Amino acid sequence: MLLDHEKGRLRSAASRGLAHEIIEPAEVALGEGIAGKVAALGDAIVIESMEKDPRFTPGEDAGPGRGSFICMPLRAGDRVV
Repeated sequence: MLLDHEKGRLRSAASRGLAHEIIEPAEVALGEGIAGKVAALGDAIVIESMEKDPRFTPGEDAGPGRGSFICMPLRAGDRVV
């Protein structure tokens, strides 16, 4: 996901293993959900078990496997992109 600094929203830019119908409309407000919090705070979030973490819906399709998960900010200098 890439951050649109003017709108304060993350938009999906690339993915692997997810259907185009899911990725194309995917947007997240800065500070919302896991990706939005990572972009707002600039720190990575590591989840050891997606099955046990309350931020994931039981049975939610998370792609291959339901093990660990990491979301980390991409930076250009001091700026989160």
